[in-house]
Amino acid sequence: MKSLGNEGIFLKSDERILGDGDFVNNVLAKADEAMERKYALAAQGVDLDRLIQLTAELLSIHPKRIFGPGKSRDVVKARNLICHWGAFELKLTMTHLASALGIAVPTASVAAKRGERMASENGY
Repeated sequence: MKSLGNEGIFLKSDERILGDGDFVNNVLAKADEAMERKYALAAQGVDLDRLIQLTAELLSIHPKRIFGPGKSRDVVKARNLICHWGAFELKLTMTHLASALGIAVPTASVAAKRGERMASENGY
């Protein structure tokens, strides 16, 4: 039996990813997309502080209300969106987000999931 290399067939591979060549290409392309988006946002000056400011403006609340304890509906919505966008767009860790917002890490994780749903439902 001849090897694929002897047949002139070469498959994309990466030792970190299990799967065939098409799957590996797809995973790597998505990872590149995410990194390009992260750096594009950084080039526009979007960091956690700017994200907090933009979210506060979007929801018409004062940015200082977002930090620390408090469970009012508008503050929780803001935290949800910040955790979602911070984790998925800016690629920040839940630990970093939780620390910055004055909440627990598990709370930030749950907030990110709620924020994803909110962003989708409201077209943010």
